[in-house]
Amino acid sequence: MAKKKKKLTKSNMASENKRIKSSYKIEIIVFLLCLLAGIVFYSIHNKPRKIELEYSIKTYSVDQKILNVNVKIKPRNAGTKKTFVLVKGSMYTSSEKCTDNLNREVNFKSENGIVVIDKLTSGADYINYSYNVNISSLGKHGENGQTYQDLLTFAGESVLALPLRALNYDDPKEDKIGKLTVQCSVPESWEAIIPYAKEGKKNISELKDPSWLQLYELRQATFTCGNFEKDIHVNLGKGYTVYIDPKAKQYYDLDAKTGIEGLYNYYSKLFDYKLDNYSIVLLRKDGEKSNYIIGGLCNQNLASTFDPKNKRDWQLLSHRLFHSFFESKVTSDKYLKAPYLGFYEGLATYYENMSMESLPENIRSSLDISSEKEIGYLFERYAYMRLKEPVNLALAPFSEVQLEQSPGRIEFLHYTQMPITINYMESLIKEKSGKKDNILNYILKNSSNNLLTVENITTNLLGKDSNDFIKKYLHGAEPLPLWSTITNRTESDKAIVGRLNSYEYDMYTWFSMENQLYQYDKIDETDLTKIAEEAEKQEVHFADKDTEEVVRSSGRTIYNLLKEYALRSKICNVQYNDPSLREKLLANQSNLEKWNTFKKNLK
Repeated sequence: MAKKKKKLTKSNMASENKRIKSSYKIEIIVFLLCLLAGIVFYSIHNKPRKIELEYSIKTYSVDQKILNVNVKIKPRNAGTKKTFVLVKGSMYTSSEKCTDNLNREVNFKSENGIVVIDKLTSGADYINYSYNVNISSLGKHGENGQTYQDLLTFAGESVLALPLRALNYDDPKEDKIGKLTVQCSVPESWEAIIPYAKEGKKNISELKDPSWLQLYELRQATFTCGNFEKDIHVNLGKGYTVYIDPKAKQYYDLDAKTGIEGLYNYYSKLFDYKLDNYSIVLLRKDGEKSNYIIGGLCNQNLASTFDPKNKRDWQLLSHRLFHSFFESKVTSDKYLKAPYLGFYEGLATYYENMSMESLPENIRSSLDISSEKEIGYLFERYAYMRLKEPVNLALAPFSEVQLEQSPGRIEFLHYTQMPITINYMESLIKEKSGKKDNILNYILKNSSNNLLTVENITTNLLGKDSNDFIKKYLHGAEPLPLWSTITNRTESDKAIVGRLNSYEYDMYTWFSMENQLYQYDKIDETDLTKIAEEAEKQEVHFADKDTEEVVRSSGRTIYNLLKEYALRSKICNVQYNDPSLREKLLANQSNLEKWNTFKKNLK
């Protein structure tokens, strides 16, 4: 028998609606609880933590130049179950180990300059990651750090394995740094020249909730400890102190003192600003080869070997001071990253040469140094390299990001091409304004504008000529037309060839590390004119006819050498615009024999 259908009354309807609403509410509550649980789970495993980092550094072996570093890693929200990632970069480390505060081993993986450390286990509050690191590796300007019985010096990035946040501050997934300290364990009697010194603690650096810029400065800064003589030039907290390593005392003579003062005053006037308690540490030379020691540089300090009898030392000191002043005055980090980094380094190198006029006359005379002459040498370097490597060094500055895989091209762009580009741009602006230092002054005036770009700077300063300049020399790779900087020189072929050989060696050091077939082309002036005349007879070219003519008018030596190189490419049946031109001419035995045979027959 069919079940009798229940009559739906008003009362029953109200009761049913109430039941449905109650059930719906329960479902919503269950859904919200599940969602909340998911969010909590996601937060626990993915939300960026705030971590505290304590670095303790001590010398492990003076003879082997090894330091021991211990990093205490402590998340403020200790329950967060997530791995820790530190970046070592190119540091050479050994004896790595990881334990927690209960002395239990913690799993970690260290490869390709990255350290991934396992999450905290139950009951643990922090992790100790320790490692030994070799310093004093030979770099671009000298040994990167050193340790002796009476001295310790290094740059932050040479010793400190830092979290990813220190390199990529924009990534919202990376751990935030609540507090970071660096303590150098050195004798109590030693002086410590360090960044962000903790109040009342002379050998401890401390940063709380650091910005990316502060972390950048920490990586660049010097940590130098020892006993020093001091020459103080500080008034009301503004100025600088020179710390003289006792074994470098002979280098801090009257010329060094007056020259450093001249450079500091030059930049103080240029930036309309005095650095706060800035430290300049002058280090000894190392070993039988008298290698230079580079201890780091930031907006608070610098440490390096310095010899006032060496022209290049004055230029490097000036370059480093420019960086310190700029980074103290301009707080935007965009100039420290591609695609603006090349522009910034070009500006620093431009001023490293322009500032030479601030040195006392006796120094300029004894070193035969002047701004005009140094800019000319810089363009000579640019033109020679650019025309001898017509493919590899045809670089568009705003393609800097794409060039980062080639340290050699970046080196050329930053320190040869861009300073000449800045010089050309500045000269064009000066023709309109009648003033100097236009680019830097515009940046300083608009330093708070985060949207300011190099295109903005160029457009506002060059006006209607800016589009052509941007197209040719910033977005394009057209050769810069500054041949007037090297015309009318009365020098022997031997003197010029000597400089060009130094440029050849520079290129070799840049590119041989990324290309084993890249050869050092040691040139000489033997039969140079005769070979160039033969090249003209055979109608070989290293550039278009107009460019060749302006090169010839500016300097026969460079013209003859480039003609010789073009003739060599013809003899060896290699196109001059071949990207592997140098390798095919200089690393191919058959082509070496062809060229040597040709030269013998020519005589």
